[in-house]
Amino acid sequence: MKNKIRILLPFALLLISAMLLYLLAFSERGAKPVLLENPVGMEEEAEADGDYVYIEEALVPLADGPMSGGASPFADEIASMVNNARAGAGLMPLRVDPALNTAAQIRAAECVGCFSHTRPDGSNCKTVLAQVGVNAGYTGENVASGYSDARSVFDGWMNSEGHRANIMNPRFTRIGVGSSPNSGNQYRGYAWAQVFACD
Repeated sequence: MKNKIRILLPFALLLISAMLLYLLAFSERGAKPVLLENPVGMEEEAEADGDYVYIEEALVPLADGPMSGGASPFADEIASMVNNARAGAGLMPLRVDPALNTAAQIRAAECVGCFSHTRPDGSNCKTVLAQVGVNAGYTGENVASGYSDARSVFDGWMNSEGHRANIMNPRFTRIGVGSSPNSGNQYRGYAWAQVFACD
């Protein structure tokens, strides 16, 4: 019996190794897509009527990702989905703002390396607006990571109460959208950002 075990053991180990290699080669890699709870209606100071909500979150370090890039190829598609959802609720459409697109693109690229509403330099996500020359008091941001296309990230945001609140906020009049391919972190697809502001 011992001789049979000695003979079969190397074959069993070889079979187990082959199965593990197969699973590693053909299984989906990366973490599931994620949404980060967001500040709704971020302002410099909390308003007296109490409609200012800020949900703190910890920095989620991922990797050193790209920090710049061109306009998102998904910006118009997502803005269209946002405006269709708003129209269905009787809300005015949001105007796509090129400066907000630039801000959202910067934020999406930053979220590849550090998925957070806090920027890599430790400042609030709202500081990206001053960086691109936008002066806005009432703003919002939605971020997500790991979604591979515009429809799936939009559906993720719409199925999340805080993110949906930004999309459907009647005070917002402008939107910017950014996306950046995930690389060097645990997520597949793209890191995504929406930036909202009012006139």
